[in-house]
Amino acid sequence: KIDLAILRTAITEIKYVATPYKVAINEALELSKKFSDEKSTKFINGVLKDYVKIFEEEK
Repeated sequence: KIDLAILRTAITEIKYVATPYKVAINEALELSKKFSDEKSTKFINGVLKDYVKIFEEEK
């Protein structure tokens, strides 16, 4: 559940708060490293990078 919370927070920061995506992804990865495992960190990184690609295309 922590992974889902991290993803939601990062996506919200990117989409609604206009946080630069590199900052939001970095924060998410740091949280994941602290509260989850390496596999989850890689998963979160991949999901957020794909999200940013889609988000940038929609602009």
